Amino acid sequence: MSNTEHQQEDSQLLGNIILTAIMLGLMILSYQLYDGTRKLKLEHKQDLEEMAVKLERSSEKQIIYKQRLLLVADPRTKKILLKGTENSPESYATVMYNSELKKILLDPAGMVEPMEGMAFQLWGKVDGSYVDMGVIDQDQDLIALDEFVDKVTEYIITLQIEGGDDSPDKDYIFVKGRNR
Repeated sequence: MSNTEHQQEDSQLLGNIILTAIMLGLMILSYQLYDGTRKLKLEHKQDLEEMAVKLERSSEKQIIYKQRLLLVADPRTKKILLKGTENSPESYATVMYNSELKKILLDPAGMVEPMEGMAFQLWGKVDGSYVDMGVIDQDQDLIALDEFVDKVTEYIITLQIEGGDDSPDKDYIFVKGRNR
C-alpha cells in the first residue's frame, strides 16, 4: 500500500469517527429532548389531574351553596334576626329555618371574631331549656346545621371554649332573637 492510500484510508477512518461522534451526539441530544418532553407531559398531566380535582370540589361547593340559596328563597323559610347584646351590640346573625323541609341555616356574617381559644356556639330554647345546635365555623357564609331542632322559641349565640360546651354560658350571650 502506498502512502497516498494510507492517507486516504486514515482520512476515511477519521471521517467515519467524526460522523459517528456527531451521530452519537445527536442521539444523546434527541434522548434528552425526548426525556424532557416526557417529563413535561407528566407534569402537565399531574397539573391537569389536580385542576380536575379542584374543579370537582368547586362544583360540589356550588351545588351545596345553590341548595342553601334555594332554601333561603323558599317562601316557607322563616328568617330570624339575632341582634347584638350588651356584650357585642354591633354583632348580628340570621337563622333561617324551614320546618316543612326540616332544614336550618345560620348566617354568622355580622359576628365579631372570637378571642383565641374560644368559639361561638348556637343554642335553641325548646320547652324552657337550651339545646346545643353546634359550634359555629366562622369561615363559612351560610352554615347548614346538621340536625333540625323543632319548636325553638329563642336562638342565642354564646362565646364558649373552643370546641363548644354542654350548656350555654349566659354571661357571654353575643346575639339573640325570638321565634315568633
